[in-house]
Amino acid sequence: MQLMPSSTVVLLVPVFMLLWLCVGLGISFYASQGWRAWAARFAADSRPVGRCFRSPCTLCHPSRYERGAVHVVFSQAGVYLHVPNFFSRWFCRPLLIPWTKVDLLQSRFGLCIADFPDQLEVVLPSEAKHELARYYHPA
Repeated sequence: MQLMPSSTVVLLVPVFMLLWLCVGLGISFYASQGWRAWAARFAADSRPVGRCFRSPCTLCHPSRYERGAVHVVFSQAGVYLHVPNFFSRWFCRPLLIPWTKVDLLQSRFGLCIADFPDQLEVVLPSEAKHELARYYHPA
């Protein structure tokens, strides 16, 4: 069995790295289409001051963000959501959802954000309960 010359290996490494980057960006672009639709309506200019919580699960069709991928901050203006992941941050701009669009989830502790025809579900950790109570006052 003959080994590849070292110059071929040196050329293949950057090619595979570039391929990995392109595939990752392509997947992130496709998966973030629902988030981009929300960002077109509720783009945030800056992060509000407040405690940051990590959502255990966030549903934003067609994507499901798990294990704290979405960070949540409550403020007087609304709910601030952002995805700090390396690939996702290019396509998932931060959101600031006004409180008028926010309801509580019935099945578990979290938020249901509806803006026809889309719906965004943000499950919250239990330690966010007190912070949410400071800002969320249903009509």
